[in-house]
Amino acid sequence: MNKLATAAENITENNKESWAQAITSCRRVFQEVSEGLYSLYLPNSTKEYTTKKGEKISVSGDKYKNKYFALVDYASDSETAKNMYNANIEMTVSYISNLNELLCKGVHDEVSLEQARSGILHTYMTLGDLAFLIKNKNE
Repeated sequence: MNKLATAAENITENNKESWAQAITSCRRVFQEVSEGLYSLYLPNSTKEYTTKKGEKISVSGDKYKNKYFALVDYASDSETAKNMYNANIEMTVSYISNLNELLCKGVHDEVSLEQARSGILHTYMTLGDLAFLIKNKNE
């Protein structure tokens, strides 16, 4: 959570480099949270997760988006809820990934303050939704 708090602080500065660092922090938060939650709730599924419908999802290595999908499948009791959470994760991870790719292209491609704010907001909302879903599963 320190990384996410730092990302939020970075967008208060009038500095494009700080905004870019905020997006990089969001990407790292997604990766670290997926690893932590996945190893906590699904420790026996190290390379592949089998969904409730019997589909196989590769969760090896850096496939953090797939780890989120596996966590949602694990924690969701309803198909509607699962679809909603997965759509939110897909949108947020894609947004953060696209901004990160923009940053990797070079100096002429910069992240705007609005993009950085949106990335942080979506990161908070997505992680909050996932925390709520898992908390309800475990109560």
